[in-house]
Amino acid sequence: MNKIANDIIKEFGLEGLPEKEKQDVIEQFADVVFQAVTVRGLAALSEKQKDALDSTLAKNPEDVNIMMDFFMDNIPDFDAMVQREVARIRERAKIVR
Repeated sequence: MNKIANDIIKEFGLEGLPEKEKQDVIEQFADVVFQAVTVRGLAALSEKQKDALDSTLAKNPEDVNIMMDFFMDNIPDFDAMVQREVARIRERAKIVR
């Protein structure tokens, strides 16, 4: 498991869960992060960049990595954006628990 996954497990007290349940929680968290990053990433692109992304996605519509690669190549602070979204979602999840 990567550092973010381990942090989530510790932060939310999931250490005692069976591995399958831990994986399910991590996947759900990853889905939420992916959605948030997609929204933020699209908002950061110019119209010309959005057109280029649409064209790229049309060639490989099933490959979600293409979008993230495009964001990394076209948004200067994309890694920081991802980290901010992860932190924001963690904080919101803490409030709910």
